[in-house]
This record gives sequence, C-alpha cells and structure tokens, in this order.
Amino acid sequence: MPVADDDEIDEIGFADEFMSDPFHVGLGKIFAKYSSLEGKVGELIKRCKAILPHPDWDRIAALDWRGEPKRIANWTRRELAHPLVDGPYVSLYYALNNPIIDDRPTTDVDLVIFFPAGARHDALDGLGGPAGSRVLNGLYEIAYTGKGCLGNNAEYTIGLAWSCFVVPDAIRLMSPKALFRHRVKKLEFTAGFHDGTIFDLGTAFAPKGPKGRPRFDFSPTPPKPR
Repeated sequence: MPVADDDEIDEIGFADEFMSDPFHVGLGKIFAKYSSLEGKVGELIKRCKAILPHPDWDRIAALDWRGEPKRIANWTRRELAHPLVDGPYVSLYYALNNPIIDDRPTTDVDLVIFFPAGARHDALDGLGGPAGSRVLNGLYEIAYTGKGCLGNNAEYTIGLAWSCFVVPDAIRLMSPKALFRHRVKKLEFTAGFHDGTIFDLGTAFAPKGPKGRPRFDFSPTPPKPR
C-alpha cells in the first residue's frame, strides 16, 4: 500500500478503530448480517463516515459494486482455464496489490492458485495478469487524489471489505464446471493484501452428482493476532 503524503488525512483514531481486530471481526459480522452486496457495502460506508466524516466515502459507495462479482467470476474462470493449470488445485488466494498500469499505480487483484504436495507446480500466480477490478481501480483513484484525501484509510478498509464481500459472491456465480476443473472436489479461499492482512473466506464443495449443486461455506474469518 502506498505511503501517505502531505495531502493524505492522518487520523490516528480512525486507524485505531479500523486497522484492528475489532474491525476485522466487524467485517465478518457485516457479512453475516446482510445477504446483499449492497447491504454489506452500505453498512460499512455508514460506519466509516461515522468515524471519519469525508465526502469521498459516498464516491466509493457509488462505484460499480453491483457488477463487480460477475466481472471477478469471469476473470477467475479464465485464470483457472489457463493451460498451465493442468491438474487438481486445492485453494485460491485473491491477492490485492498495487500494480503499475499505463505508468500509473492502482489497486487490483491477482489470483494465486495452490496445488497439492507433489504436483507439478506448488503455486501459479497472476497467469493472465490483474483482474482489472473497476471497484479497486476506482478506490485507488479516489483514495489518493486531492488535498485531504482519505489515502490508506480508504484503501485498507475498503480493500479488505472487497475481499470479504465480493469474492464469495463471485464464486457463487461460477458454474461448477468452471470452478471445479480437473476433478477438484473441495476448494479453500483466502483474500486480502499481498503484503498484509489476509482473510480465510471459507470453502466450496463440488456437486456430488451430475444434477447436484455445489455447497458453499463462506464465513470470513479475521486474521489471527501476530
């Protein structure tokens, strides 16, 4: 995550409130309380505005959250269909990072695919490049633009919320054939910042028959204190 500059808000109280175990637990509670992505995002933005009032929270809320799960589902499908993914895999990690796109930094996500012990690959990372997430790209632009910008206060909180809220919705949109390639029966999911906080999101189980449906057990678990 970028280092704060002179134009970025430095709110110790905000950091204490959000960059802490209570915030991590709070994301899981929001996930459990609201069934819709809009409800989850709305509740988070309301909490952010209450702690650190700023007009840019509304701009972040207005990003295209509704279309994001489908875009991430399609991108995940393309990553798993890559020719190098030539055998069963055991977990998927959605790694948020700050790539340079068109000579400018942004926030985006790569997919890290982990394989079982003894497989040809231990892990494959970023096969097709970043997802091109509209929400994460837009988040970075809002967070780090203008005097008094929210900076990392926004990137950290909303980035983790994206991990906990968007990824499970995206996985549920994928067809079993696209998600459970190479006779995969069970998949673990994690998401978060590549060099920081990572959440265990949960597990997906393949259908037990041709007419069965996959089963999802998503409950974002906060990182253990270090």
